[in-house]
Amino acid sequence: MVQLLTRKKLSIIGIDLGACSLRAVQLRKKQDRWQIHHWLNLEHKPTSNQAPPLDYQTELRLAFGSGTFFGKQTVLLLNPPDVEYKLVEVPPAVLEKPTNEIRDALQFELDRQLSWPVSESEMAVWPVQPGSTSNANAMVAVMKTSKIQSLLEILNTRHLDCVCADIVPNAMIQLFKHQHNQHKTQSTNMMWSVLDLGFRSSRLYLIHDNRPVYVRVVGGSGLECTEILAKALHVDFRIAEQYKCIYGIKQTERGFRSVTGGLAQIQ
Repeated sequence: MVQLLTRKKLSIIGIDLGACSLRAVQLRKKQDRWQIHHWLNLEHKPTSNQAPPLDYQTELRLAFGSGTFFGKQTVLLLNPPDVEYKLVEVPPAVLEKPTNEIRDALQFELDRQLSWPVSESEMAVWPVQPGSTSNANAMVAVMKTSKIQSLLEILNTRHLDCVCADIVPNAMIQLFKHQHNQHKTQSTNMMWSVLDLGFRSSRLYLIHDNRPVYVRVVGGSGLECTEILAKALHVDFRIAEQYKCIYGIKQTERGFRSVTGGLAQIQ
């Protein structure tokens, strides 16, 4: 998102439509530094193991009133499970072709791996270094076209203009690069990761050469944490959700405790 900061005093508005929340932020430039101009975090705590139905249109109407955000240009953050990531092997020359030709070249392989036709998808492709146990040389991020259109229609209800849509790891890469540029450090060859804790699942992204090179679904979602607390404390799901939000899962004197291993001690 940082790459979309304009030369004006206010940035483009970043919007994240999550499973249980709506978040938005706009920055303001002051003395060559960017500060938060206005931010919004509307959360709906689930009362069961089903995500609460969110009326994004109504919440956007309440959030974008007078004296809040300035302008209509937005960047939309795309989240899993709407986005799927696939490592594939393709001839290197294919990666130099336009996106529509890359889609045609990958159609057979992706149709075997996706639960929907790749012809009904939007995708981004970037090269990765093959691993020791795999010849895959490209990462593909795929999302249903209909899902993207539905998100854009939500923004259109408030006459918001989406100038860019970005996926979670790429947005974090831009922030990471901006942070290191401020400190004049080199970040290109570093290996680092992003852990995205979602309602139903969590994803781990490994970043190298400023590209996501590995994506994996890992255990320990927000839903799972709440269910474990509810069972251990013998309380209703709603009460366990409140405990989780207030206290979190903290380090104990003997170390951290694993969510996926039945709360067994881990290093």
